[in-house]
Amino acid sequence: MIAAGLASILNFAPVVLSVPKHVEVRKVDLAVELQILAFHDQKSDPNQNSAEENRAEIA
Repeated sequence: MIAAGLASILNFAPVVLSVPKHVEVRKVDLAVELQILAFHDQKSDPNQNSAEENRAEIA
């Protein structure tokens, strides 16, 4: 891909890529990103029940 002119890589794999200095690599950890989204989602709605409260209501 680099030989074809690729200058940037968005890496979702849990590995370190070895690339030439002129190639930009951005690592994305999906687990961390999902945790951040869940945190902001829960924080944005103070009336939202916690997972424990939801389970208790169902039971």
